[in-house]
Amino acid sequence: MCAYLVVLDGSKVAPIFNRLERELEAMREKNNTIGRAKRLLENLAAPMQRDLLLTSQEQI
Repeated sequence: MCAYLVVLDGSKVAPIFNRLERELEAMREKNNTIGRAKRLLENLAAPMQRDLLLTSQEQI
């Protein structure tokens, strides 16, 4: 939609288009970072849960 407006109105709306592109990229980067952190925690949690289970079974 924004690209369409830039083509129609030219340089008048180009700064808005540039700003929206930057904000969208920042949002994607933030989401990517959050996703990576969640995957890291999921990968770390599985061995920790397994170790806790083994430890609790050893105490029985």
